Amino acid sequence: MWRNHDFKNIEKVPAESMRGGNGTIYLQKVIDVEKPVKMYAKITLPPMTSIGYHMHVGDQEFIYVLKGELDLVKDGAASKLKAGEFDYTKANFEHGITNSTSEDVEILAIVTEV
Repeated sequence: MWRNHDFKNIEKVPAESMRGGNGTIYLQKVIDVEKPVKMYAKITLPPMTSIGYHMHVGDQEFIYVLKGELDLVKDGAASKLKAGEFDYTKANFEHGITNSTSEDVEILAIVTEV
């Protein structure tokens, strides 16, 4: 069954030090996902917060920047992603995300099994 999701109607849940990151970020998770999807969420990173550097074991992650610009470190290489840009992290690869700006960054994150 197809469903439309409006993130305006999904509660922002705080996540402190996600994956060892800095500060509190906010998750708006879609609950009714089915395999192979493990997580489908809008994530808000306030200024100077991060999702710590971590490995994806048994899953992969797709992120799309909805608003702002973030710093991405992926397998040791640093880059920037801005609104409208997309990144894909394969299984058994590492990445971390930081908002080093003075504005909120919003991303759409989809994690799937492999």
